[in-house]
Amino acid sequence: NARHVFAARAGPLRENWGDDEDNSSHQAREIESLWLTNTTRVGANALRNSTRLPTIVLPVTKQVLWRAFSDCSKLIRISLPGVKLVGEGSFAYCSSLTIVSLPSATQVLSDAFNRCSRLTTVSLPFVQRIWVGPMRSPSRIRNDRLVDGGAFRECFSLKEVKLSSNATVSQRAFPGCPNFDSTSLSTGRLKGEGPCFHR
Repeated sequence: NARHVFAARAGPLRENWGDDEDNSSHQAREIESLWLTNTTRVGANALRNSTRLPTIVLPVTKQVLWRAFSDCSKLIRISLPGVKLVGEGSFAYCSSLTIVSLPSATQVLSDAFNRCSRLTTVSLPFVQRIWVGPMRSPSRIRNDRLVDGGAFRECFSLKEVKLSSNATVSQRAFPGCPNFDSTSLSTGRLKGEGPCFHR
């Protein structure tokens, strides 16, 4: 039978949850569906390397922190309707993930979806900029609707990114995405000089 995890209380799924002795890292790796109904934050490395997890539903979560779900090789579907912050490497190396929709995201940090090799489509309707360069001060970042240009690094199958009509994209965004070019943007506009997209 599939194992389901329901968080019945508000608060974070704490850092390194799957590695805690009292939770059993083996049990965490056996989870086959994750529904966190009242969890507002998922901590760093919380369920990293959960190799049997195909589905994540986080209806009220606002933050997914560093490498929280990285290396979940069976992960196919994520539902993150309220997530504002997707931390560094949060879903890196999720090699089965194909479509990502982040309708409320305001920040997607470096390598968040690095090497998601089957990822084809990304929707970021609330983002204003896909930025390549220094990320500046944390206080400034909090006020921006900003995606790090390397957030989707080496997503070899990426073909489409859906943005708002006033979003801007640095021309060296999406490094190592050979199937991605200016025609891949559903809306939004390119900004800056140099090669169309970094290879």
